[in-house]
Amino acid sequence: MRTSTVLLASVCVLAGCHQQPPTKPRPAVRVEVVTSGLSAGGKVVYSAVAEPKTTTTLAFRGPGYVERILMVPSGTGGSRELGEGDRVRRGNVLANLREAEYRDQVDQAIGEVAAAPRPEGRCPPCCS
Repeated sequence: MRTSTVLLASVCVLAGCHQQPPTKPRPAVRVEVVTSGLSAGGKVVYSAVAEPKTTTTLAFRGPGYVERILMVPSGTGGSRELGEGDRVRRGNVLANLREAEYRDQVDQAIGEVAAAPRPEGRCPPCCS
């Protein structure tokens, strides 16, 4: 009885240690058949619609309009806007917001500080 219990336990342990190799993930592409047509000038014309599979939401510390997006080298020797899959480094500025709204808020805050009543003979902390 003891021998069969030890044998059964050994088989269970060995069966539990068996690992299967991880399966390769399927590539995230969809294959479409492309057909050609002739334009009025006799040139071959291809028509396609490119749609993103996923989008990424960026968050900023304050509201505003995006004025500029980081430019990265393109494969053709030029440059293009940062896109999905591009590598970035820590400290890269990915997008700039329009500064006009912030300047207006700073000017308003400066005006409010200047208009605030001050105790007689005391200067606000920003002046010392």
